[in-house]
Amino acid sequence: TREIRKYIESENYEALEDVWLTRLGEDAGDLEFFVGTARAVAGNGAQEQAKTLLELADGELKAGSDWETRLELLRQAGHLLFNADDLYAETLSTLSELYPDSRSFDGLRQEVGLGRAIHDSSKNWQKIAKLRDLLQFEIGAVVSMEGKGAGRVSEVNFELRSFKIGFEQFKGLRVGFSAAPKLLRPLAEGDFLRRKLEDPEALERLKSERPAELLRLVFGSQDGAMVAAKIRGALVGLVSEQEWTSWWASARKHPQILTEGSAGRQSYRWAGSSEDAQHATRAAFSSADLAGQLEIFRRSAGRSDPLRDELAAELRSRAEIAADSDPPAALVIWWALKRAGADDDRASWAPDALLTASSNPARLVRSLADRSLREYVLTRLAACREEWPDVYRQLLDQEQDPRTLTLLAEGLRQTHPEKLESFLDDIFSQPRKRPAAFVWIAERAAGDESVEGRNPLRFLQQILEASSLREFAPFKARLKATVEAGEGLVRLFSLLTEDQAPQAQEAIKRALLEEHHRSGLITALELKFPSLRQEQGESLYATRHSIELRRDELRKLLDEEIPENRAAIQVAREMGDLRENFEYKSARQRHEYLSARVARLEGELAMVQPIELDKIDPRVVRIGTRTALEGGGSQRTITILGPWESDPEAGVISYDSDLGRQLLGKKTGDSV
Repeated sequence: TREIRKYIESENYEALEDVWLTRLGEDAGDLEFFVGTARAVAGNGAQEQAKTLLELADGELKAGSDWETRLELLRQAGHLLFNADDLYAETLSTLSELYPDSRSFDGLRQEVGLGRAIHDSSKNWQKIAKLRDLLQFEIGAVVSMEGKGAGRVSEVNFELRSFKIGFEQFKGLRVGFSAAPKLLRPLAEGDFLRRKLEDPEALERLKSERPAELLRLVFGSQDGAMVAAKIRGALVGLVSEQEWTSWWASARKHPQILTEGSAGRQSYRWAGSSEDAQHATRAAFSSADLAGQLEIFRRSAGRSDPLRDELAAELRSRAEIAADSDPPAALVIWWALKRAGADDDRASWAPDALLTASSNPARLVRSLADRSLREYVLTRLAACREEWPDVYRQLLDQEQDPRTLTLLAEGLRQTHPEKLESFLDDIFSQPRKRPAAFVWIAERAAGDESVEGRNPLRFLQQILEASSLREFAPFKARLKATVEAGEGLVRLFSLLTEDQAPQAQEAIKRALLEEHHRSGLITALELKFPSLRQEQGESLYATRHSIELRRDELRKLLDEEIPENRAAIQVAREMGDLRENFEYKSARQRHEYLSARVARLEGELAMVQPIELDKIDPRVVRIGTRTALEGGGSQRTITILGPWESDPEAGVISYDSDLGRQLLGKKTGDSV
């Protein structure tokens, strides 16, 4: 201040000391004042006076055990108080006071080199910063690590130069000294992750009784907004996969939860109060486009009736204007209000009014991206327009969504079946022109009566061929799923004639399929037409025990492992982005393996024949005989069974092996 500068320039240090003592009494931690003033005094040539003043401040900090502030005082002005040796000693003493219970202090001090070249002040303070970074991870410290959650430090190993941390899922994980400050975050008392580790029972009670309060604790442990995936990650171990959807729906209804961003890129934060949240919602609503306003209205409508009514009034005004110039926008607004219980069926922009007035109802329906809205408008179309069957028929040719196609088809099937038949004829005759509709009917082949009466072989060939055609590229995943499921194709097998079966088999062999899917379909076709299998030749022989083991394995696959795998795929699919979803990829790979194993077992069991041991004539080497071989002064005994029982080290070989083939048919005394 001007007053302080005046005292220094006039060397009135007695008056300066009075001001100094007054400031010490008010705030001994005001280092900006004390260090700045001391440096100015020293710069005026009065080093001793500067030292005296700093000694007063230093003494006050020690008396108050304010070791954190004292360490900072030594860093900024220690050179004015002590020589290099004494400064090092005082600094070390202060650090010892800051970490009185540390069992690793001396070891970590040596680790960072604090004690070498003590006269290099700048390097000393760099070493002290490293030391303090490492001392955060003393034994017993609770820390968090990305992807691992919270854990407790259980060991400081100086030989391995690492910390050992016990996480819930990763016991005894080691983190090197150099990596620890980057990878580990110390958790303060009250931090959510720390409470999750130390007091999970209390958080369990909050989860059930006050879900929003649990969510508030999660927000309190983070800075800024959080996406749902990050919130979910923080709650792993508390909120299970099965509980998540209902818990999250309940927790985020709290009026202080503020949702930001658009659908698919939303983040959430905890507002200071309900009023703050509503103010932010109104501001965001006013500046948003229609899509943004509808999204804000959707997520805010259930929180506050006054806020819902206020936003709904603005949307109604907008819909009234759009009724003439942009009917699809008016319908979208009406649908959003209907879902919130704030619609008006008599409004000039309600579906019945807009459909009645429309000069092109088909185009109006096609312009609606929301499938549920489009389906609702289609149901109202039949009540508003006499020519609705023609509109339905027109839309069938243009629609791509399978559920909407079903709605249109069922609507015509009941009252105008001839129009539906015309549409189906077009699909079967030229599938490339209507790829979406063809994939839709292929998916329904297992239970749709429309398939009957048509050429099943041609339909089967078209399905198998479609995946290689450019027109079907957007629907490749759905076609693959249809073939993998196999239900529709198997139903087509039942419609084939005996003469068509070989052509169907050839089509399956030529199709671009994974081998286990191909073999599964061929096996199913052969079960329907055994003559196909007979033409292919030899059987597989095995003991009754081996056959029963294979049947048990097949039953376990079909009844336990495959249903469990399907459930795992569904759970993994719900976790989000499939491109980066390890759990989904792993479950899908497991699905591929299980499907291949089932196809192989079914195929082998379909042609297996039991080895009737009690009916074997042992005068000739046959499948099921034990044979003694002698030669060169040694003897060897070999049992010939099927490939399922083969165990060469135990002397059991398959009849299909080279040695087995040479032995079959030989008699006692023959040479081989």
